[in-house]
This record gives sequence, C-alpha cells and structure tokens, in this order.
Amino acid sequence: MDYKVKEGKLSRLSRRLSLMVVLVLGLMMSNIILVCLTYYSLGHQKREVVPFGNTSGYVISETSVDEHYLNLMTQNFIYTRLNVTPQNVERNHGTLLSYIDSSIYSQFKKKLKKEMDVIKDKKMASHFDIIDVQSDSSHLISRVKGQLQCYVGYRALKLSEKTYQIQYRYQLGKLTIVGFVEDKGEHHA
Repeated sequence: MDYKVKEGKLSRLSRRLSLMVVLVLGLMMSNIILVCLTYYSLGHQKREVVPFGNTSGYVISETSVDEHYLNLMTQNFIYTRLNVTPQNVERNHGTLLSYIDSSIYSQFKKKLKKEMDVIKDKKMASHFDIIDVQSDSSHLISRVKGQLQCYVGYRALKLSEKTYQIQYRYQLGKLTIVGFVEDKGEHHA
C-alpha cells in the first residue's frame, strides 16, 4: 500500500515536472520569437526626415534609403569635391573622406591629395553646376550631369560638360562612398 502511495506521488510529481518543462520551453521559444521580431522591426523601421526649409523629406531605415535621400547626399558630395578653391580644398576633401568606405579609403585619399596639390600649386578653383541627378536606391548608384567651370587664378578655362557616378554602400544606417568617378567608362575610385 505504501508503495502505491509513493508511486502515485511520483506520478503526480512527474506530470508536474513535465508540465513545467513544456511551459519553460514554450516561454523560451516565445522570447526567441520576440527577440527576432524586435530585431527585424528595428532594422526595417522607416523614418522620414524633412530638412530645414524643404517641403519634402526623405525616408531612411537602418537597411535602406530612398532616391530623394541619395539625390541630396549626391549633391552634397559633388559640391564638396568640385566646388573648391585653394583656401577650402583641404577642408572639403577632409569632409568627403569621412564618408569614404574603408575598402577604397587609401586609394581615394591619394587621389584627393594629388588633386589638392594641383589646386594649391596652380591656384586653381572650380565650380560645378548640376543639371540632372539620377539615383537608383535599389543599387545605391547616382549619376550626376552638369557643367564644370575651372579657373586658374582669375582666368576662366573652357566650360566642360561632365557626368559623375557615385556608388554607395548603406549598412546599419551609415552611408559610405565606394566609388566616385567621372563617367567615361572608368569603374574605380
């Protein structure tokens, strides 16, 4: 008789333990699902930013940007690189370098250094007027057409039509440049 009472208690205890194991596993699975959903929603939550003085904004998330954002950033990068004088070229190139991807940083820095040396030695200046900007947010590429006016001292050189292509990388909410070339069939920084 004592054996049957102990067997009954053990049986109830075993059922309770099994129920606890099922509950713990269920709670653990629900926590894992909640963590995954939270991570996904944080990475894909879109927000609209409207710059001061503009009527339209741009939409960004941690994983994607829209074409309007790429257009605005492309204009900033073009003006920073091409609207230079001997007095501001070092500052402009330093600003641009802060957006260059590490994969092309050293190569691009050397290229900018050569440009800066020519601009300072020959007392050159340039001004770029943008005619058209076309961006593709799915491939993170922008093409800019415009007119580049260069000066040596106060003498204006011939106005030239130029097209530039900028290739971007966008990871974890940070936009970096992986290619910035004049569009003449070149495909490097």
